[in-house]
Amino acid sequence: MISEAKRLLVIGNASKAARRSAIKALLWSCSFQPGDKLMLLGVLRKVNNRSGYRSKMDLSSIFGANQKTVQDELAVKKKEYINDGEINSLSQKCKISGIEFHIEVQQAGDSPREVAVRAARDFGATWVILDKHMKKDKVYLMEQLPCRISVVKHNNAIKDLQQMRVTVDPDVKRISRDAACGSHGNEEFQNPVCSVCRNRRPKIGWKRNFTFEELQAATEGFSAKNFIAQSTFGFLYRGELNGLKIVVKQMKSTSFQQEEFTSSFSALSGARHENLAVLLGICSEGNHRILVYEYICNRSLEFHLSEYLLGRSLIRPLNWDQRMKIAFGAAKGLKYLHENDIVHGKFRPSNILLTHDHEARVGNFGLSTVEHGASFFSSGATFGKLVYYAPEYAELGKASTKTDCFAFGVMLLQLITGLGTADPILRGKNLVRWARPLLKDRNYPGLLDQRIGDSYDIHQLFWIIRVAEKCLKKNPHSRISMEKVVSTLGYLMEGNTVPVLRNFSPSESESKSSPIDSSRSTCDDDKSSSGQGVETSNL
Repeated sequence: MISEAKRLLVIGNASKAARRSAIKALLWSCSFQPGDKLMLLGVLRKVNNRSGYRSKMDLSSIFGANQKTVQDELAVKKKEYINDGEINSLSQKCKISGIEFHIEVQQAGDSPREVAVRAARDFGATWVILDKHMKKDKVYLMEQLPCRISVVKHNNAIKDLQQMRVTVDPDVKRISRDAACGSHGNEEFQNPVCSVCRNRRPKIGWKRNFTFEELQAATEGFSAKNFIAQSTFGFLYRGELNGLKIVVKQMKSTSFQQEEFTSSFSALSGARHENLAVLLGICSEGNHRILVYEYICNRSLEFHLSEYLLGRSLIRPLNWDQRMKIAFGAAKGLKYLHENDIVHGKFRPSNILLTHDHEARVGNFGLSTVEHGASFFSSGATFGKLVYYAPEYAELGKASTKTDCFAFGVMLLQLITGLGTADPILRGKNLVRWARPLLKDRNYPGLLDQRIGDSYDIHQLFWIIRVAEKCLKKNPHSRISMEKVVSTLGYLMEGNTVPVLRNFSPSESESKSSPIDSSRSTCDDDKSSSGQGVETSNL
Protein backbone atom coordinates (compact mmCIF):
# COMPACT_ATOMS: atom_id res chain seq x y z
CA MET A 1 0.00 0.00 0.00
CA ILE A 2 1.04 3.58 -0.47
CA SER A 3 1.51 4.08 3.27
CA GLU A 4 4.63 1.95 2.90
CA ALA A 5 6.15 4.21 0.23
CA LYS A 6 8.43 6.86 1.69
CA ARG A 7 9.41 8.39 -1.66
CA LEU A 8 6.79 8.19 -4.40
CA LEU A 9 7.64 9.36 -7.92
CA VAL A 10 4.76 9.73 -10.38
CA ILE A 11 5.90 10.06 -13.99
CA GLY A 12 3.60 11.32 -16.72
CA ASN A 13 3.85 12.55 -20.27
CA ALA A 14 3.75 16.33 -19.95
CA SER A 15 2.91 16.60 -23.66
CA LYS A 16 -0.43 14.86 -23.05
CA ALA A 17 -2.45 17.15 -20.81
CA ALA A 18 -5.56 15.01 -21.13
CA ARG A 19 -3.88 12.10 -19.38
CA ARG A 20 -2.88 14.23 -16.42
CA SER A 21 -6.34 13.65 -14.94
CA ALA A 22 -5.44 10.01 -14.24
CA ILE A 23 -2.38 11.05 -12.26
CA LYS A 24 -4.34 13.67 -10.33
CA ALA A 25 -7.13 11.23 -9.52
CA LEU A 26 -4.59 8.70 -8.33
CA LEU A 27 -2.74 11.16 -6.12
CA TRP A 28 -5.86 12.66 -4.63
CA SER A 29 -7.18 9.25 -3.58
CA CYS A 30 -3.94 8.31 -1.79
CA SER A 31 -3.07 8.90 1.82
CA PHE A 32 0.45 9.67 3.01
CA GLN A 33 2.30 9.72 6.30
CA PRO A 34 4.26 12.68 7.71
CA GLY A 35 7.83 12.51 6.47
CA ASP A 36 6.97 10.90 3.14
CA LYS A 37 8.15 12.58 -0.04
CA LEU A 38 6.14 12.90 -3.25
CA MET A 39 7.29 14.11 -6.65
CA LEU A 40 5.20 14.64 -9.77
CA LEU A 41 7.47 14.48 -12.84
CA GLY A 42 6.28 15.52 -16.27
CA VAL A 43 8.44 14.28 -19.16
CA LEU A 44 8.12 16.57 -22.15
CA ARG A 45 8.57 14.66 -25.38
CA LYS A 46 7.47 17.22 -27.98
CA VAL A 47 6.98 21.00 -28.19
CA ASN A 48 5.21 23.38 -30.54
CA ASN A 49 7.75 25.30 -32.63
CA ARG A 50 7.25 28.62 -34.33
CA SER A 51 6.08 26.94 -37.54
CA GLY A 52 3.20 25.33 -35.71
CA TYR A 53 4.63 21.80 -35.92
CA ARG A 54 5.32 19.60 -32.94
CA SER A 55 9.05 18.88 -32.68
CA LYS A 56 10.87 16.17 -30.77
CA MET A 57 12.91 17.09 -27.72
CA ASP A 58 16.06 15.59 -29.24
CA LEU A 59 18.25 18.69 -29.65
CA SER A 60 20.83 16.73 -31.68
CA SER A 61 18.31 16.10 -34.43
CA ILE A 62 17.92 18.53 -37.32
CA PHE A 63 14.19 18.28 -36.73
CA GLY A 64 14.50 18.87 -33.01
CA ALA A 65 13.44 22.00 -31.17
CA ASN A 66 15.98 24.69 -30.30
CA GLN A 67 17.09 25.21 -26.69
CA LYS A 68 15.12 28.42 -26.08
CA THR A 69 11.92 26.84 -27.34
CA VAL A 70 12.53 23.89 -25.08
CA GLN A 71 13.18 26.01 -21.99
CA ASP A 72 10.10 28.12 -22.68
CA GLU A 73 7.94 25.04 -23.07
CA LEU A 74 9.30 23.46 -19.90
CA ALA A 75 8.46 26.62 -17.95
CA VAL A 76 4.95 26.72 -19.42
CA LYS A 77 4.26 23.08 -18.59
CA LYS A 78 5.54 23.42 -15.03
CA LYS A 79 3.31 26.44 -14.55
CA GLU A 80 0.36 24.41 -15.83
CA TYR A 81 1.06 21.77 -13.20
CA ILE A 82 1.48 24.30 -10.40
CA ASN A 83 -1.68 26.19 -11.29
CA ASP A 84 -3.83 23.12 -11.76
CA GLY A 85 -6.61 23.21 -9.16
CA GLU A 86 -6.43 19.58 -8.03
CA ILE A 87 -2.65 19.48 -7.94
CA ASN A 88 -2.59 22.74 -6.02
CA SER A 89 -5.06 21.30 -3.49
CA LEU A 90 -2.87 18.22 -3.17
CA SER A 91 0.13 20.44 -2.54
CA GLN A 92 -1.69 22.21 0.28
CA LYS A 93 -2.80 18.90 1.75
CA CYS A 94 0.80 17.66 1.77
CA LYS A 95 2.02 20.87 3.37
CA ILE A 96 -0.50 20.56 6.22
CA SER A 97 0.36 16.87 6.71
CA GLY A 98 4.12 17.37 6.84
CA ILE A 99 4.75 15.75 3.44
CA GLU A 100 7.30 17.09 0.97
CA PHE A 101 5.75 17.68 -2.44
CA HIS A 102 7.72 18.60 -5.58
CA ILE A 103 6.80 19.22 -9.20
CA GLU A 104 9.36 18.85 -11.96
CA VAL A 105 9.11 18.99 -15.76
CA GLN A 106 12.09 17.71 -17.72
CA GLN A 107 12.87 17.37 -21.40
CA ALA A 108 12.86 13.86 -22.77
CA GLY A 109 15.83 14.21 -25.06
CA ASP A 110 16.34 11.16 -27.24
CA SER A 111 15.57 8.73 -24.38
CA PRO A 112 12.57 9.43 -22.11
CA ARG A 113 13.24 6.24 -20.19
CA GLU A 114 16.74 7.42 -19.27
CA VAL A 115 15.21 10.62 -17.94
CA ALA A 116 12.81 8.55 -15.82
CA VAL A 117 15.58 6.33 -14.45
CA ARG A 118 17.84 9.28 -13.66
CA ALA A 119 15.02 11.15 -11.92
CA ALA A 120 14.07 8.09 -9.84
CA ARG A 121 17.68 7.59 -8.74
CA ASP A 122 18.21 11.26 -7.91
CA PHE A 123 14.97 11.31 -5.92
CA GLY A 124 15.72 7.99 -4.18
CA ALA A 125 12.30 6.67 -5.16
CA THR A 126 10.92 3.66 -3.33
CA TRP A 127 7.87 3.51 -5.62
CA VAL A 128 7.53 4.68 -9.23
CA ILE A 129 4.13 5.04 -10.93
CA LEU A 130 3.93 5.43 -14.72
CA ASP A 131 1.13 6.79 -16.86
CA LYS A 132 0.05 4.88 -19.97
CA HIS A 133 2.45 6.79 -22.23
CA MET A 134 5.44 5.83 -20.10
CA LYS A 135 4.53 2.21 -19.38
CA LYS A 136 5.99 1.00 -22.67
CA ASP A 137 9.35 1.61 -21.00
CA LYS A 138 8.40 -0.46 -17.95
CA VAL A 139 10.71 -3.42 -18.71
CA TYR A 140 13.73 -1.16 -18.98
CA LEU A 141 12.80 0.64 -15.77
CA MET A 142 12.33 -2.67 -13.96
CA GLU A 143 15.82 -3.70 -15.02
CA GLN A 144 17.37 -0.45 -13.82
CA LEU A 145 15.47 0.52 -10.68
CA PRO A 146 15.52 -1.35 -7.34
CA CYS A 147 12.03 -0.22 -6.33
CA ARG A 148 8.36 -0.98 -6.70
CA ILE A 149 6.93 -0.02 -10.10
CA SER A 150 3.26 0.40 -11.07
CA VAL A 151 1.25 1.73 -13.99
CA VAL A 152 -2.01 3.68 -14.20
CA LYS A 153 -4.72 1.83 -16.13
CA HIS A 154 -7.40 3.41 -18.31
CA ASN A 155 -9.89 3.48 -15.42
CA ASN A 156 -7.35 5.34 -13.25
CA ALA A 157 -6.73 2.22 -11.18
CA ILE A 158 -3.22 1.19 -10.19
CA LYS A 159 -1.68 -2.01 -11.49
CA ASP A 160 1.43 -3.29 -9.75
CA LEU A 161 4.10 -4.75 -11.97
CA GLN A 162 5.11 -6.76 -8.88
CA GLN A 163 8.68 -5.85 -9.50
CA MET A 164 11.62 -5.03 -7.29
CA ARG A 165 14.43 -5.87 -9.65
CA VAL A 166 14.58 -7.81 -12.88
CA THR A 167 17.50 -10.15 -13.35
CA VAL A 168 17.90 -11.60 -16.81
CA ASP A 169 19.21 -15.13 -17.16
CA PRO A 170 20.28 -15.61 -20.81
CA ASP A 171 19.55 -19.33 -20.63
CA VAL A 172 16.00 -19.34 -19.23
CA LYS A 173 14.97 -15.66 -19.47
CA ARG A 174 14.34 -15.56 -15.77
CA ILE A 175 12.39 -12.73 -14.20
CA SER A 176 12.35 -12.26 -10.43
CA ARG A 177 9.47 -10.08 -9.27
CA ASP A 178 8.02 -8.44 -6.22
CA ALA A 179 4.75 -9.34 -4.59
CA ALA A 180 1.58 -7.49 -5.50
CA CYS A 181 1.47 -6.02 -2.04
CA GLY A 182 4.57 -4.03 -2.93
CA SER A 183 6.92 -5.76 -0.54
CA HIS A 184 10.62 -5.82 -1.35
CA GLY A 185 11.87 -8.76 -3.35
CA ASN A 186 14.33 -9.80 -0.64
CA GLU A 187 11.85 -9.72 2.22
CA GLU A 188 10.87 -12.96 3.89
CA PHE A 189 7.60 -14.26 5.25
CA GLN A 190 7.17 -14.65 8.95
CA ASN A 191 8.56 -18.01 10.13
CA PRO A 192 10.25 -18.68 6.76
CA VAL A 193 11.92 -21.91 7.95
CA CYS A 194 10.18 -24.97 9.39
CA SER A 195 11.72 -25.66 12.80
CA VAL A 196 11.49 -29.44 12.27
CA CYS A 197 12.56 -30.20 8.69
CA ARG A 198 14.19 -26.82 7.89
CA ASN A 199 12.20 -26.43 4.68
CA ARG A 200 12.51 -22.80 3.61
CA ARG A 201 9.87 -20.61 2.00
CA PRO A 202 10.77 -18.56 -1.09
CA LYS A 203 11.35 -14.84 -0.79
CA ILE A 204 8.12 -12.84 -0.85
CA GLY A 205 8.77 -11.42 -4.31
CA TRP A 206 10.18 -14.60 -5.88
CA LYS A 207 8.33 -15.25 -9.11
CA ARG A 208 9.21 -16.27 -12.63
CA ASN A 209 8.14 -17.85 -15.90
CA PHE A 210 9.28 -21.46 -16.27
CA THR A 211 10.31 -23.50 -19.27
CA PHE A 212 8.97 -27.03 -19.66
CA GLU A 213 12.53 -28.34 -19.93
CA GLU A 214 13.56 -27.03 -16.52
CA LEU A 215 10.37 -28.30 -14.83
CA GLN A 216 10.92 -31.68 -16.41
CA ALA A 217 14.46 -31.69 -15.00
CA ALA A 218 13.28 -30.46 -11.58
CA THR A 219 10.81 -33.38 -11.28
CA GLU A 220 13.17 -35.94 -12.86
CA GLY A 221 10.95 -36.29 -15.87
CA PHE A 222 7.74 -36.15 -13.83
CA SER A 223 8.79 -39.48 -12.38
CA ALA A 224 6.50 -41.75 -10.39
CA LYS A 225 8.64 -41.33 -7.27
CA ASN A 226 7.93 -37.60 -7.33
CA PHE A 227 4.20 -38.01 -7.91
CA ILE A 228 2.19 -36.54 -5.01
CA ALA A 229 -1.49 -36.74 -5.93
CA GLN A 230 -4.17 -36.22 -8.52
CA SER A 231 -6.54 -33.30 -7.97
CA THR A 232 -9.64 -32.04 -9.73
CA PHE A 233 -7.55 -29.86 -12.01
CA GLY A 234 -4.30 -31.71 -12.48
CA PHE A 235 -1.45 -33.98 -11.44
CA LEU A 236 0.94 -32.88 -8.70
CA TYR A 237 4.66 -33.61 -8.57
CA ARG A 238 7.34 -32.54 -6.14
CA GLY A 239 10.58 -31.11 -7.47
CA GLU A 240 13.60 -29.02 -6.65
CA LEU A 241 14.96 -26.04 -8.54
CA ASN A 242 18.20 -24.31 -7.54
CA GLY A 243 17.83 -25.62 -3.99
CA LEU A 244 14.20 -24.52 -3.64
CA LYS A 245 11.59 -27.25 -3.19
CA ILE A 246 8.57 -26.80 -5.43
CA VAL A 247 5.28 -28.48 -6.35
CA VAL A 248 4.45 -28.73 -10.04
CA LYS A 249 0.84 -29.09 -11.14
CA GLN A 250 0.18 -30.28 -14.68
CA MET A 251 -3.27 -28.99 -15.59
CA LYS A 252 -5.60 -31.60 -17.08
CA SER A 253 -7.31 -29.14 -19.38
CA THR A 254 -5.36 -28.09 -22.46
CA SER A 255 -8.20 -25.90 -23.75
CA PHE A 256 -6.53 -22.75 -22.44
CA GLN A 257 -4.85 -20.69 -25.11
CA GLN A 258 -1.41 -19.44 -24.08
CA GLU A 259 -2.47 -15.82 -23.67
CA GLU A 260 -5.66 -16.80 -21.86
CA PHE A 261 -3.78 -19.09 -19.48
CA THR A 262 -1.20 -16.40 -18.66
CA SER A 263 -3.79 -13.70 -18.03
CA SER A 264 -6.05 -16.03 -16.02
CA PHE A 265 -3.33 -16.63 -13.45
CA SER A 266 -1.78 -13.16 -13.35
CA ALA A 267 -4.01 -12.05 -10.47
CA LEU A 268 -3.49 -15.30 -8.57
CA SER A 269 0.29 -15.14 -8.90
CA GLY A 270 0.29 -11.75 -7.20
CA ALA A 271 -1.29 -13.11 -4.02
CA ARG A 272 1.32 -13.03 -1.26
CA HIS A 273 0.41 -13.76 2.35
CA GLU A 274 1.99 -15.81 5.13
CA ASN A 275 -1.06 -18.11 5.17
CA LEU A 276 -1.21 -18.80 1.43
CA ALA A 277 0.68 -21.42 -0.55
CA VAL A 278 2.54 -19.17 -2.97
CA LEU A 279 2.03 -19.58 -6.71
CA LEU A 280 5.60 -19.07 -7.96
CA GLY A 281 4.88 -19.02 -11.67
CA ILE A 282 3.59 -20.82 -14.72
CA CYS A 283 4.70 -22.63 -17.85
CA SER A 284 2.67 -22.30 -21.04
CA GLU A 285 4.95 -23.68 -23.74
CA GLY A 286 3.12 -25.39 -26.60
CA ASN A 287 0.25 -27.45 -25.16
CA HIS A 288 1.73 -27.49 -21.66
CA ARG A 289 -0.26 -25.66 -18.98
CA ILE A 290 1.61 -25.95 -15.68
CA LEU A 291 1.43 -24.15 -12.34
CA VAL A 292 4.37 -24.05 -9.93
CA TYR A 293 3.83 -23.63 -6.18
CA GLU A 294 6.07 -23.48 -3.15
CA TYR A 295 6.46 -26.82 -1.35
CA ILE A 296 4.68 -27.16 2.01
CA CYS A 297 6.37 -29.80 4.13
CA ASN A 298 3.72 -31.51 6.31
CA ARG A 299 0.94 -32.55 3.96
CA SER A 300 -2.66 -31.37 4.15
CA LEU A 301 -5.12 -30.87 6.98
CA GLU A 302 -7.23 -33.62 5.42
CA PHE A 303 -4.37 -36.03 5.94
CA HIS A 304 -4.01 -35.08 9.61
CA LEU A 305 -7.74 -35.32 10.25
CA SER A 306 -7.80 -38.85 8.87
CA GLU A 307 -7.85 -41.55 11.51
CA TYR A 308 -5.45 -43.90 9.78
CA LEU A 309 -2.33 -43.54 7.68
CA LEU A 310 -2.53 -45.89 4.68
CA GLY A 311 -5.27 -47.76 6.55
CA ARG A 312 -2.85 -49.17 9.11
CA SER A 313 -0.88 -46.89 11.45
CA LEU A 314 -2.78 -44.54 13.70
CA ILE A 315 -1.97 -40.87 13.10
CA ARG A 316 -1.15 -38.87 16.17
CA PRO A 317 -4.22 -36.63 16.53
CA LEU A 318 -3.89 -32.87 16.46
CA ASN A 319 -4.22 -31.37 19.91
CA TRP A 320 -6.54 -28.46 20.69
CA ASP A 321 -3.93 -25.71 20.45
CA GLN A 322 -2.77 -27.00 17.07
CA ARG A 323 -6.35 -27.03 15.78
CA MET A 324 -6.92 -23.46 16.92
CA LYS A 325 -3.68 -22.34 15.28
CA ILE A 326 -4.66 -24.02 12.01
CA ALA A 327 -8.16 -22.51 12.07
CA PHE A 328 -6.77 -19.03 12.71
CA GLY A 329 -4.14 -19.31 9.98
CA ALA A 330 -6.59 -20.66 7.39
CA ALA A 331 -9.06 -17.88 8.26
CA LYS A 332 -6.38 -15.21 7.73
CA GLY A 333 -5.45 -16.69 4.36
CA LEU A 334 -9.09 -16.79 3.22
CA LYS A 335 -9.69 -13.25 4.48
CA TYR A 336 -6.73 -12.01 2.42
CA LEU A 337 -8.15 -13.63 -0.72
CA HIS A 338 -11.55 -12.05 -0.19
CA GLU A 339 -10.00 -8.63 0.42
CA ASN A 340 -8.24 -8.99 -2.92
CA ASP A 341 -11.38 -10.06 -4.81
CA ILE A 342 -10.31 -13.70 -5.12
CA VAL A 343 -12.89 -16.40 -4.43
CA HIS A 344 -11.30 -19.69 -3.42
CA GLY A 345 -14.14 -21.87 -4.68
CA LYS A 346 -12.64 -25.14 -3.42
CA PHE A 347 -11.93 -24.43 0.24
CA ARG A 348 -11.60 -27.70 2.16
CA PRO A 349 -9.01 -29.51 4.35
CA SER A 350 -7.28 -31.03 1.32
CA ASN A 351 -6.41 -27.50 0.20
CA ILE A 352 -5.09 -26.41 3.60
CA LEU A 353 -1.43 -27.37 3.73
CA LEU A 354 0.57 -27.51 6.96
CA THR A 355 4.13 -27.16 8.11
CA HIS A 356 5.51 -29.25 10.95
CA ASP A 357 4.97 -26.14 13.11
CA HIS A 358 1.27 -26.35 12.20
CA GLU A 359 1.34 -23.12 10.21
CA ALA A 360 -1.59 -23.23 7.76
CA ARG A 361 -1.15 -22.38 4.08
CA VAL A 362 -4.29 -22.13 1.94
CA GLY A 363 -3.65 -23.48 -1.56
CA ASN A 364 -5.42 -24.01 -4.90
CA PHE A 365 -7.32 -20.74 -4.57
CA GLY A 366 -9.25 -19.37 -7.52
CA LEU A 367 -8.99 -22.46 -9.68
CA SER A 368 -12.73 -23.17 -9.82
CA THR A 369 -13.50 -19.75 -11.27
CA VAL A 370 -10.58 -19.90 -13.71
CA GLU A 371 -11.61 -23.27 -15.11
CA HIS A 372 -14.24 -21.67 -17.34
CA GLY A 373 -16.71 -21.47 -14.45
CA ALA A 374 -17.21 -25.23 -14.54
CA SER A 375 -19.80 -26.50 -12.11
CA PHE A 376 -18.50 -28.69 -9.34
CA PHE A 377 -21.37 -31.11 -9.83
CA SER A 378 -20.26 -31.82 -13.38
CA SER A 379 -16.77 -32.88 -12.30
CA GLY A 380 -17.55 -36.14 -10.56
CA ALA A 381 -18.01 -34.87 -7.04
CA THR A 382 -18.28 -37.49 -4.34
CA PHE A 383 -20.90 -37.50 -1.60
CA GLY A 384 -18.34 -36.47 1.02
CA LYS A 385 -17.19 -33.43 -0.94
CA LEU A 386 -20.68 -32.09 -1.63
CA VAL A 387 -20.98 -31.05 2.01
CA TYR A 388 -18.51 -28.19 1.48
CA TYR A 389 -20.89 -26.46 -0.91
CA ALA A 390 -23.46 -24.03 0.41
CA PRO A 391 -27.16 -24.52 -0.41
CA GLU A 392 -27.21 -21.66 -2.91
CA TYR A 393 -24.31 -23.21 -4.81
CA ALA A 394 -26.42 -26.28 -5.55
CA GLU A 395 -29.04 -23.96 -7.05
CA LEU A 396 -26.87 -21.43 -8.89
CA GLY A 397 -23.57 -23.27 -9.36
CA LYS A 398 -21.62 -20.09 -8.63
CA ALA A 399 -18.86 -19.73 -6.04
CA SER A 400 -18.63 -16.56 -3.92
CA THR A 401 -17.13 -15.29 -0.68
CA LYS A 402 -20.29 -16.55 1.01
CA THR A 403 -19.84 -20.08 -0.30
CA ASP A 404 -16.22 -19.91 0.85
CA CYS A 405 -17.47 -18.93 4.30
CA PHE A 406 -19.82 -21.93 4.38
CA ALA A 407 -16.95 -24.25 3.47
CA PHE A 408 -14.87 -22.69 6.25
CA GLY A 409 -17.66 -23.56 8.69
CA VAL A 410 -17.55 -27.18 7.54
CA MET A 411 -13.78 -27.21 8.08
CA LEU A 412 -14.28 -25.87 11.62
CA LEU A 413 -16.74 -28.70 12.30
CA GLN A 414 -14.10 -31.17 11.18
CA LEU A 415 -11.49 -29.61 13.47
CA ILE A 416 -13.94 -29.77 16.38
CA THR A 417 -15.30 -33.25 15.75
CA GLY A 418 -12.30 -34.92 14.10
CA LEU A 419 -14.75 -36.52 11.65
CA GLY A 420 -14.62 -36.84 7.92
CA THR A 421 -17.49 -35.46 5.86
CA ALA A 422 -18.74 -38.98 5.10
CA ASP A 423 -17.58 -40.77 8.26
CA PRO A 424 -19.38 -44.06 9.08
CA ILE A 425 -20.43 -42.60 12.44
CA LEU A 426 -22.66 -40.15 10.55
CA ARG A 427 -24.88 -43.06 9.37
CA GLY A 428 -25.46 -41.81 5.85
CA LYS A 429 -25.81 -38.12 6.72
CA ASN A 430 -23.32 -35.48 5.75
CA LEU A 431 -21.41 -33.80 8.56
CA VAL A 432 -23.47 -30.59 8.61
CA ARG A 433 -26.83 -32.36 8.75
CA TRP A 434 -25.53 -34.65 11.49
CA ALA A 435 -24.21 -31.72 13.55
CA ARG A 436 -27.21 -29.36 13.31
CA PRO A 437 -29.34 -31.04 16.03
CA LEU A 438 -26.34 -31.12 18.38
CA LEU A 439 -25.65 -27.45 17.70
CA LYS A 440 -29.28 -26.51 18.27
CA ASP A 441 -29.37 -28.34 21.59
CA ARG A 442 -25.95 -27.00 22.64
CA ASN A 443 -24.73 -30.59 22.98
CA TYR A 444 -21.09 -29.56 22.68
CA PRO A 445 -19.65 -32.70 24.34
CA GLY A 446 -21.38 -34.69 21.61
CA LEU A 447 -19.47 -32.67 18.99
CA LEU A 448 -16.00 -32.73 20.49
CA ASP A 449 -13.37 -35.14 19.16
CA GLN A 450 -12.76 -37.51 22.06
CA ARG A 451 -9.10 -37.89 21.06
CA ILE A 452 -8.49 -34.32 22.25
CA GLY A 453 -9.17 -35.42 25.83
CA ASP A 454 -9.41 -32.58 28.35
CA SER A 455 -6.75 -30.39 26.69
CA TYR A 456 -9.27 -27.99 25.18
CA ASP A 457 -10.19 -24.55 26.52
CA ILE A 458 -13.90 -24.34 27.38
CA HIS A 459 -14.21 -20.69 26.32
CA GLN A 460 -12.48 -21.32 23.00
CA LEU A 461 -14.62 -24.39 22.39
CA PHE A 462 -17.86 -22.50 22.95
CA TRP A 463 -16.96 -19.55 20.75
CA ILE A 464 -15.38 -21.49 17.91
CA ILE A 465 -18.58 -23.54 17.70
CA ARG A 466 -20.55 -20.29 17.58
CA VAL A 467 -18.34 -19.09 14.74
CA ALA A 468 -18.96 -22.37 12.90
CA GLU A 469 -22.71 -21.88 13.31
CA LYS A 470 -22.50 -18.40 11.84
CA CYS A 471 -20.55 -19.71 8.86
CA LEU A 472 -23.13 -22.45 8.25
CA LYS A 473 -26.21 -20.24 8.08
CA LYS A 474 -28.48 -21.41 5.26
CA ASN A 475 -29.16 -17.82 4.23
CA PRO A 476 -25.88 -16.53 2.74
CA HIS A 477 -26.67 -12.94 3.78
CA SER A 478 -26.70 -14.01 7.42
CA ARG A 479 -23.28 -15.63 7.35
CA ILE A 480 -20.38 -14.08 9.16
CA SER A 481 -17.64 -12.48 7.04
CA MET A 482 -14.09 -13.80 7.09
CA GLU A 483 -12.96 -10.46 8.48
CA LYS A 484 -15.11 -11.03 11.56
CA VAL A 485 -14.05 -14.67 11.76
CA VAL A 486 -10.41 -13.57 11.94
CA SER A 487 -11.24 -10.90 14.49
CA THR A 488 -13.02 -13.39 16.75
CA LEU A 489 -10.42 -16.12 16.47
CA GLY A 490 -7.75 -13.52 17.15
CA TYR A 491 -9.43 -12.66 20.45
CA LEU A 492 -9.59 -16.31 21.38
CA MET A 493 -5.95 -16.96 20.47
CA GLU A 494 -4.92 -14.05 22.70
CA GLY A 495 -6.65 -15.72 25.65
CA ASN A 496 -9.50 -13.22 25.98
CA THR A 497 -12.65 -14.41 27.73
CA VAL A 498 -16.22 -14.27 26.48
CA PRO A 499 -17.14 -10.75 27.71
CA VAL A 500 -14.40 -9.27 25.49
CA LEU A 501 -16.43 -10.38 22.47
CA ARG A 502 -19.61 -8.73 23.67
CA ASN A 503 -19.61 -6.21 20.80
CA PHE A 504 -18.99 -8.83 18.14
CA SER A 505 -21.54 -8.58 15.32
CA PRO A 506 -21.50 -11.62 13.01
CA SER A 507 -23.26 -10.03 10.06
CA GLU A 508 -24.96 -6.82 9.07
CA SER A 509 -28.31 -8.58 8.95
CA GLU A 510 -27.95 -9.53 12.61
CA SER A 511 -26.37 -6.34 13.93
CA LYS A 512 -29.44 -5.57 16.02
CA SER A 513 -29.34 -8.90 17.79
CA SER A 514 -27.12 -9.92 20.67
CA PRO A 515 -23.34 -10.13 20.22
CA ILE A 516 -22.75 -13.51 18.66
CA ASP A 517 -26.24 -14.66 19.61
CA SER A 518 -27.70 -15.55 22.94
CA SER A 519 -27.86 -19.11 24.15
CA ARG A 520 -31.34 -19.32 22.62
CA SER A 521 -30.25 -18.84 19.01
CA THR A 522 -30.16 -21.71 16.52
CA CYS A 523 -27.91 -22.55 13.61
CA ASP A 524 -30.66 -23.72 11.30
CA ASP A 525 -31.92 -20.54 9.74
CA ASP A 526 -31.84 -16.82 10.35
CA LYS A 527 -33.83 -16.44 13.56
CA SER A 528 -32.08 -13.70 15.49
CA SER A 529 -32.61 -13.72 19.22
CA SER A 530 -32.64 -10.65 21.42
CA GLY A 531 -31.17 -12.20 24.56
CA GLN A 532 -28.16 -10.88 26.42
CA GLY A 533 -24.60 -11.91 25.63
CA VAL A 534 -23.39 -15.14 27.18
CA GLU A 535 -21.34 -14.62 30.34
CA THR A 536 -18.64 -16.95 31.53
CA SER A 537 -20.95 -18.21 34.21
CA ASN A 538 -23.43 -19.43 31.57
CA LEU A 539 -20.88 -21.91 30.33
